[in-house]
Amino acid sequence: LTKRMPHHRVESVPKKPSAKLYENKVEEQHTLSLVATLVFGFSITLLIESDEAIFDPHPELAYIFGISLMIVIVCSALATLILMGTTFLFRRYMFRQSISALQVIKNESLYLRQYARKMLYASFIGLFINLGAYGHAKWDSTDDTWLFIISYVILLCGIVSMFLIWYKLKSINSKAFSKSGTQSSRNIMV
Repeated sequence: LTKRMPHHRVESVPKKPSAKLYENKVEEQHTLSLVATLVFGFSITLLIESDEAIFDPHPELAYIFGISLMIVIVCSALATLILMGTTFLFRRYMFRQSISALQVIKNESLYLRQYARKMLYASFIGLFINLGAYGHAKWDSTDDTWLFIISYVILLCGIVSMFLIWYKLKSINSKAFSKSGTQSSRNIMV
């Protein structure tokens, strides 16, 4: 007869930090850089392909369109640069399995990554302004009042929806933050 040893429960020991912990951060950064790149490309195409003749009767709309489009181009380009750069740094040190270097990158690039997100949001707002200015000039030239009104109603619904979505996401984050017991929501959102 063999004597059975009593089963002892082993306390869970925290695992050694791993570079795998940063995979989600890298994927998130990569996705955001792809979105910023697409916004940049779309805005460049809008700049090249837009018909400037429709602004002849509305020079003020040409200024609104041009300035907001330049803001979109610059913001999306800078966001792309920041997001792709931080993704590159994260991947380089994930490959090297350097946890301390990854932590430095995460902490030191926090404000840059926050600005990149804000620039991406500004790009979307700028695109709505572009669509409004261009649509106003284009539909005004057709003398179709209903098309003009419907375009503005749709644009207004889009802008209001964008702000409602932002507010709802901010509210969800605040509730999650209050339940998480962490000290800073910056580590959660960025």
